[in-house]
Amino acid sequence: LVAVMGYAFTMWNVISVSTRQELGPAQLLGRGTSVYRWLGWGELPLGALAGGFLASWLGLRIPFVAAGALRLLVLGISLPVLMPALRRLRPRPAS
Repeated sequence: LVAVMGYAFTMWNVISVSTRQELGPAQLLGRGTSVYRWLGWGELPLGALAGGFLASWLGLRIPFVAAGALRLLVLGISLPVLMPALRRLRPRPAS
């Protein structure tokens, strides 16, 4: 599972950066990347803190269950919103 997640994270990084570079205005690429990293890396300490509280309060296995449940919840909420938007995207013709 760790290998699958590592592969998925790698693919996500390549696809998201490529899409951001393709669709974003050139003059805003630096700002877009900084906001993306701020949101992505800024959540890590908060998740570690929440996981530590859960582990000390309810046991060491609970943070893993909570993280899995939270991922499923976010996936369930975001898919109906993202899928129509992804279907509307049209590939740009090669220049």
